[in-house]
Amino acid sequence: MDMTEGAKLTFTFNEGFVVQILPNGDVLQKGIVSDPLNKACVKGNQLIEDKPSETQVELHRVITTDGEIIKTMADGNFIIY
Repeated sequence: MDMTEGAKLTFTFNEGFVVQILPNGDVLQKGIVSDPLNKACVKGNQLIEDKPSETQVELHRVITTDGEIIKTMADGNFIIY
C-alpha cells in the first residue's frame, strides 16, 4: 500500500495559515501570504532596513508521524529537527 496516495484533509484559517494532514499521517503547515511589497523601508531615499535573507525565510514545514520537523527554506535548503 502506497502511503503517499489518498485523501488529504486541509484546514485554512483567516490569518492565512494552512494545515494539511497528508495520507501517511504527516502534517504540513504553511503560511499563505501574498508577495509583500519590498520589505526595504525607504525614508528620504535612504535605505534603513533590508528584507531577510532567503536562508532565514521558511516556506513550509512538515511534521512527520515520528515527530520530526522538516522545514523547507526559501533558498532550497531543508532543516530537520
